[in-house]
Amino acid sequence: MVGSIVFLSIFIPSNGTEPRDACTYVVGTNGLIPLNPNEGGTVSYSCDPNFGIIVFYILWVSGAVTITLNILKYAYTFLRRK
Repeated sequence: MVGSIVFLSIFIPSNGTEPRDACTYVVGTNGLIPLNPNEGGTVSYSCDPNFGIIVFYILWVSGAVTITLNILKYAYTFLRRK
């Protein structure tokens, strides 16, 4: 869940340009997601998401958060001992 939220908080505001390679741009409205990095330009694009890259980023962020929380939990338990 956290990985999805972090990914979408980067992906949507950047119109799909970040994270890198998460979106393949298609001329016109043939893409699956209506994200256009060339807003106001003469050529309109839409996004075909690369699901493998998206899943990788979501799992990577989720893994990093899980490891960090477990380290903090261990440190808290260790420091609370008397």
